[in-house]
Amino acid sequence: MGGLILFALASLAGGLAANSGQLIAARAVQRGWARRSSPPAALSIVAVTFKDGAERNKALGVWGAVAGSGGAAGVLLGGVLTEYIGWEWVLWVNVPIGILAAAVAPSLIAETTAESETRHFDVAGALTITLGLSAFVFARSTPNRRAGAPSRRSARSSPR
Repeated sequence: MGGLILFALASLAGGLAANSGQLIAARAVQRGWARRSSPPAALSIVAVTFKDGAERNKALGVWGAVAGSGGAAGVLLGGVLTEYIGWEWVLWVNVPIGILAAAVAPSLIAETTAESETRHFDVAGALTITLGLSAFVFARSTPNRRAGAPSRRSARSSPR
C-alpha cells in the first residue's frame, strides 16, 4: 500500500513540476522506490491468497498477463495522452487510479501476517544478489578490452 500511495504522490508531483529538476526528482521517486516495491508486493499477495496447485497457477498466469498487457497499454495510452492532452497527463492519470486502488485494496485483500513466525533480514542474500547483479551490469556495460590493448577506435585510426 505504501508503494502505491507513494507512486500516486510522485505522479502528482511530476505532473505539477515547474522545472526539469523537480520532474527528475519526482520520476526518480516514482520509478525507484515506489514502482519497484509494488510488483513484488502484488505477486506475494497473489501467492498467499490462492491455494497451491491449479488455482494458484491460474491466478499467477492472470497476474502475468495483466502485468504484461498493462505495460503495453500504458505505452499506447501514454502516447495518446501526450499527443492530445499534454505530457503532464501521462503522470496525472496515475493519481485517481492510485487513490481508487488504495481505497479499495483493504476491503479486497486480507491481512496475511503470521503472529508465530519470526522474521529476519537475509543480509548475506541481499549482499549476494546486489553484488552479483552489479557485477553483471558492469560486465555488460563495459567495453571488452584486453589489458593494455588500445581501443578499436583511437584518435589515429578515426576516418578523416
